[in-house]
Order: sequence, then structure tokens, then C-alpha cells
Amino acid sequence: DQLIATNAPPLTEFKAVERFVYRRIAYQYDWHGWWNIDYWPTAAEVWERKREDCDGRAVLATSILRARGYPEARLVANLEHVWVAVGTNELMGPMADKNFRREGGKMVNGKLVGAKTIITLPSFKTLLDSLAMTCKFPAWRVVMILLTLLALVFHPARDGGRFAMLCAVTLTGYALFLDWCVRRVDRDTVDFDGNFPVAAGLILGALVFAWRSAKRLSPAGELRPPVG
Repeated sequence: DQLIATNAPPLTEFKAVERFVYRRIAYQYDWHGWWNIDYWPTAAEVWERKREDCDGRAVLATSILRARGYPEARLVANLEHVWVAVGTNELMGPMADKNFRREGGKMVNGKLVGAKTIITLPSFKTLLDSLAMTCKFPAWRVVMILLTLLALVFHPARDGGRFAMLCAVTLTGYALFLDWCVRRVDRDTVDFDGNFPVAAGLILGALVFAWRSAKRLSPAGELRPPVG
């Protein structure tokens, strides 16, 4: 209340709530704060930790707005970002692509009732931007996931030299993919460039080769000679 003048118009109040949340809640990715790729906290958890990413900030802002007499405040999201809508007004970084939202409904005793959840397919740009956010994820975790997946596909083959070669190919692919992600986030590249298909080919090729190696094993665990 101290930040808002008496009888201020709604839009001024919305912006004041937005500034309040931005100042009080430092930005932190879920994989650092919660060790989770995506976690939607309660407003109480956000306020207690004072650190969150876009979804936590939006949850807190929505809670504050509803408490201030705007029960129609709701979350809107796509694969890349989460923000807040109050009627036709949007705040906290609204984006054109709205893949998860609620529409319709009516106010009953101060609560929004009967709203429908709308889910739509993301645009190609949103898909690429969300994929590029991989560069923000700790690299060692991605490497661990890729090599674990490779080992599972390669099992029960026991050729250590071949597995080491496939690991090297996979890591080279990841390095090229990471380079594309960083440049995509920095807007230094549009859509795909040469690194993207090469990275995909190396990673997928390593997995296919590992799968073929495992399939060539006999029931006794011995490598069968290639057919033809």
C-alpha cells in the first residue's frame, strides 16, 4: 500500500506489484534453487526463499493481486516463460505465444468459476528458444544424462574402446549444440545454423551405433559378425 497512491488506477497498481516482486525476489533458475528442471512453488515458498525464476515470481504476483481484490488475475505461460494476466492487461514480460492459459468463466462470490484451461502447440520460434535454454542448465548434469543414456543403450555390449569412442562423439555433439544454444540465446543466430544439424547427427548417430552394437550381441554376450 505504501508504494501505491490512494485511488490509483488499476494499471498503476499492477505495475507497482510487478516492481515489488522484481525487487524482493531475486532471479534464480529452478535447477539451482530446487535441483529440478522445473518446479512451480507456492506463493509462501517464494516469499520465504526470496529467490525464484519466472514461474515463482508470477505465482507470487498473482497471489498478491488476488489478495488486493483482483480475483481474475491468472497465470499465462508457454514453454519458455510464465507471466501474469489480469483481464486484458498482462505484466511480467508477456509474450505473443500463449500455450497454457485460462479463458472464460465468471466471478462468483469474488472467485473466478468455470474458466477453461486452453493448451495450444508452441510456435517454431518458441520451440527453438526453449531448446536453446539448455545452455543455462548445468553442463555436468547434461553430460551425465547423455552418457547414462548412451550406457543404457549400449548395454549389454562390453567393448570399452567402442564405448569410449561413442562417448567422445556424443560429447563433441553436445559441445556444438551448446555453442548453438548460447548464440541463440544471445540472438547471434537465427533458427538453425551448421552446428545444430551436425550436433544432432553426432548425438543421435552415437545412440544408434550403440543400439546396433547391443543388438549384434548373441544370447551368450558375444559379438555376432555383421550380416552381409
